[in-house]
Amino acid sequence: MKRLKLKNISIRKGILLTGMALLLPCLLFTAANILFSTWPLYNRNHPLLIGLYALALLLFFLLMKGSKKFLPLYCRHEKTVFIGFILLFLICQIVLGIQLIHDPMTDAEQVYTAAKNLSASGHFENSERSFIYFTRYPHNLGSVYLLALIFRLFPFVNPYILCILLSSLLFSAGYACTGRCAGMLSGKLAELRFLLFSLTCLPFFYCSAELYTDVLALPFSSIILYFFLKADTVTGKKKWLFFLLFSLFSFIGSFLRVTTVIISIACLIALLFRHPKQFLPAVLLFLMLFIPGRFLNQKLNNHYLGKENIDKNAFPVYHYIAMGLPVQEDEGYGQYGYGGWLLFSTSFDNPVERDAALKSEIKDRIYAMRKPRVMLSVMSRKNLSTFGNGTFDLGTLIEADKHEMNLFLKKWIFPDGPYFPFYYHLTTAIFIAQITLCICSGFLIIQKRQEASAPVMIGILGAFLYLCLWETNGRYFFQYEMLLLCLASLFPDSKKG
Repeated sequence: MKRLKLKNISIRKGILLTGMALLLPCLLFTAANILFSTWPLYNRNHPLLIGLYALALLLFFLLMKGSKKFLPLYCRHEKTVFIGFILLFLICQIVLGIQLIHDPMTDAEQVYTAAKNLSASGHFENSERSFIYFTRYPHNLGSVYLLALIFRLFPFVNPYILCILLSSLLFSAGYACTGRCAGMLSGKLAELRFLLFSLTCLPFFYCSAELYTDVLALPFSSIILYFFLKADTVTGKKKWLFFLLFSLFSFIGSFLRVTTVIISIACLIALLFRHPKQFLPAVLLFLMLFIPGRFLNQKLNNHYLGKENIDKNAFPVYHYIAMGLPVQEDEGYGQYGYGGWLLFSTSFDNPVERDAALKSEIKDRIYAMRKPRVMLSVMSRKNLSTFGNGTFDLGTLIEADKHEMNLFLKKWIFPDGPYFPFYYHLTTAIFIAQITLCICSGFLIIQKRQEASAPVMIGILGAFLYLCLWETNGRYFFQYEMLLLCLASLFPDSKKG
């Protein structure tokens, strides 16, 4: 009986490690694709990109060496240094966010305007623009409700400034949780590495200026992971308190952006294979919060917009899957482009006919992908769209309708700015270097069979697979950038303590 138990544990561990290892070929393909793909839709200077990538690898090597050298100093002043890094990002985000004040456009403008109207009058649906938009995209209403609540609580503060403060404070919470997660998984050296590596993600310093879910949802994956890992370090009632917080923040994160549930699922998968006796109670607790929360969210949406209107107009999953199948090589990654998919999906008065047409289109595109050349083309172009921009395309929404280069920073981050081409290549090279570190770190984790890191690796794998199947753009992976830097810092030569 004892041997059987040990054998079962070994099988579970093997399955879990295999699932973790699936991330490595995905990251290898991504790094090689970004460096060497030559699709004309993505205009890049390959010699410049490869040269900057080599310099970025050198930078990370120096940071790795420096972290070991300064580890004793960090351990003596850990609290001060840790808080110092948090304050650095907080101050930069507030200052730069205020300097980058703009009139938001498209989705961000719809969310921001609806939140202001809801806060002021208790209604947003009486605006025809808002009604049309949110009956098509009801998944964005979570951000409207949150921002409206903040605007109502602090009516004496400019709504735009409140958005910047909220994003910056949420970022700080997620940043602190990510650092602590790295420490729990691989010791103080990993924690220090994360702090140093985070300095290389330049969009972190100004991301709060983007008034959209890319930034609002950013910290929740790390917060969810933090409470899950804390539950693994304690026993008794405290364990279930942390599982309760894990479930609560899973719902709150999904309220803002449903894709945050990817890390929650990754955590539960890790729990199933590592501590199967805890799995069922944890899942039940998760569902007891998550399902009623989503139900109340839906009920609130129906209150403002009407269930029939949402059922008729909300884009189905087939719309986003079709967008994510760019079979034609001049389609980029299958996004809206000139509005083709938006026009197509809104051209039907009957949602049944619309869904049938989208299913037919998906079927034809999947059939076209039976050819290996077409399949590789789709994967390459879509992967490049998702991961091939180290700016995470945040500047596009920040640039909005005002393109004046009246600030030095704008000349770098705005797509029309004179220094943007170099900034784009620099940040992309750094991003590829981060992915390369994740490959090395993940390989060593698998080699040493350290399955405690499973939630991080499976979470990133889940995000990768989701972005392969769904419509995507350069902003969408930004939500998982903190987890990527966390994995990059988890080299098993770190000593706990």
